Amino acid sequence: MSGKFTFQEEKSMSSLEKYEWDRVWYEDTHDKDSIRVAYIGDSISCATYEVANSMPDRKFLFSNFATSKALDNPYLYTSLRLFLDQNTGIDVIVINNGLHGFHLDSKKYSELYLELIRKLSSDYPGVPVVIALTTAVSSEKCVADEILVRNEKALEIAKTEGLEVIDLYSVALENIGLLTDGVHFKHEGYVALANKIIDRVNEILGL
Repeated sequence: MSGKFTFQEEKSMSSLEKYEWDRVWYEDTHDKDSIRVAYIGDSISCATYEVANSMPDRKFLFSNFATSKALDNPYLYTSLRLFLDQNTGIDVIVINNGLHGFHLDSKKYSELYLELIRKLSSDYPGVPVVIALTTAVSSEKCVADEILVRNEKALEIAKTEGLEVIDLYSVALENIGLLTDGVHFKHEGYVALANKIIDRVNEILGL
């Protein structure tokens, strides 16, 4: 995204964005000992995982699957499975799918998100699935309002399924002045997001 949301195309009733993309990264596949976090998300996750991997004295390795695919995209879960199954072991799955798929109303979004979470929990037993809330934006009030609704739905799913949550929304809101285009952050913003994820994963794993 550069100044405009890529989901503008969806407002013309297309379920696909003008530019659809996946970005996949496996961190240090030769390392068999470090705790590995599989971070699934939107474009915010791309810079966040890179910052997290560069932290001094890190305990974790962050692999990343970032995508524009909406929750109703029939290839989303196939792509996620391909990503997860190629990881060198997974200790935690952190997932967010918030800044895409705005053709979905809140009810359908919630249904599809719950279905996705349950598939992950079923297919990767023993691996904690952690829901990361969608980050705040400073442009397009309709989108900002929808993010609030989506985060409410995500919290409901986490409560229903007994899952942990990482509140990236509050962190983004506290650092809203670091947004460069209304959506993406300066480096310091990604540092704040990365620290939040690392701190919560520490808590979740009891480290």
